[in-house]
Amino acid sequence: SKRLPIPAHQNLEVLGAEDTVGFRSDTVATMIDDQDLGFLANFLGIFIFALVIAYHYVTADPKYEGN
Repeated sequence: SKRLPIPAHQNLEVLGAEDTVGFRSDTVATMIDDQDLGFLANFLGIFIFALVIAYHYVTADPKYEGN
């Protein structure tokens, strides 16, 4: 699918966001593309999986078991 240019009237400067901290007046709002979304989903999935493994490793550690 071919991306169409965003019209000038949808520029953030025209929408009044020029005073917002962190935005430049020439910045145009764009949607995240499929490749970035896939990377983000995979990264979050792997990160959460690693947290679950670490949690189970810590809770099953025999050093912290009662007598």
